[in-house]
Amino acid sequence: MKYTQYQKIIGLMCKYPEKWFYPYDFMQEGFYFVGYKAPTRIAELANEYPNLFVSRTRGKYVQRKLNTENSDWFYDLPKDLRFMVHRSGLSKYIKPKEVQHG
Repeated sequence: MKYTQYQKIIGLMCKYPEKWFYPYDFMQEGFYFVGYKAPTRIAELANEYPNLFVSRTRGKYVQRKLNTENSDWFYDLPKDLRFMVHRSGLSKYIKPKEVQHG
């Protein structure tokens, strides 16, 4: 199975949920290799799913990590990205979505 760049980013961040990532972490050779488009793909994910990451600035660089404090973002992800969360085993920590009663 060939994974998308988005799936690789989510997969690696789920594998190490407490790690702060620089975009260049996804430019290293290996299974989770995204390449020079990593900063763009991470920014696209952050814009599309604002609660997915926690961000901090270190010098001129932005680091991101998975938002483990609030997992509501999980239910906004498309199936292919939720698959990566399940694949990592992190989904067992995702709280069930609360049903809003009218």
